[in-house]
Amino acid sequence: MNSFRFWTLPRPGDVLILYGTGLGPPIGGVDTTLPLTVISERLPRFMWAGSHRRTFRTTADRLAVRGLTRLYLRFRKNAPIGCQVSIVVQTSNLGTPIVSNGPATAIAPTDHGPCVDPVDAFSSTLLTFPANSTILGISLQQNVTVTPTSGTSTTSATTDTYQILATGFTPAQFAALAPTMAESSNGSCFSGYVPATPAAASLPAATYLDIGPSITLTPPSGSPFMIPATAPGVFLGKSSAGIPAGLWGLQAREAPTWVL
Repeated sequence: MNSFRFWTLPRPGDVLILYGTGLGPPIGGVDTTLPLTVISERLPRFMWAGSHRRTFRTTADRLAVRGLTRLYLRFRKNAPIGCQVSIVVQTSNLGTPIVSNGPATAIAPTDHGPCVDPVDAFSSTLLTFPANSTILGISLQQNVTVTPTSGTSTTSATTDTYQILATGFTPAQFAALAPTMAESSNGSCFSGYVPATPAAASLPAATYLDIGPSITLTPPSGSPFMIPATAPGVFLGKSSAGIPAGLWGLQAREAPTWVL
């Protein structure tokens, strides 16, 4: 399963149709020249919409095309709202849990409503702004990596990443950047393969503005710390101290003080 795309966003109460493999053998083998044949069955499963789990028994159509199974899932009235809500189907084989991959869908509160999500980096007003934009982008991100060791044991490592960019964008540059800034909705997740040696992150295409040789961040608790510029308008840093919630302060050498 991949990310879902809709002409009209689904809302709580709507039915989502999924196609997947691995839920049973195809009818009459894997010959795709067979006429489409459908059988209906009822299989116990879980469906996760973000962190919302639903236990259900639902009709599943087994198709005679490459072992596809078609599932009909109805969102409950309290389904999560967001632009990138992960959808995961869980079943079992002889007591062993089996889960699907985690595509994402948008769930709107009303019919024909816009996709609104508090984790969105940019508002719709900013995305449609017709002139050049000057933006101070601030990202404080805490990543926790959990690695299995032996048996049920795991180890974890915390990495804090600080990124402050002083940039000027044309409308075209900004439109190209927006899709790369997608974040999973609250309570959801993105799933995928993470290589042992990931590719180096690249900076977005923009005009970078020189606002001084360093940035000073003041956390809600603890001492202020400085992040030097790696290039004009680019400030990158890492630590493992953790990122406490609360009010942060930011000060540039050649700019006024901001409060985050």
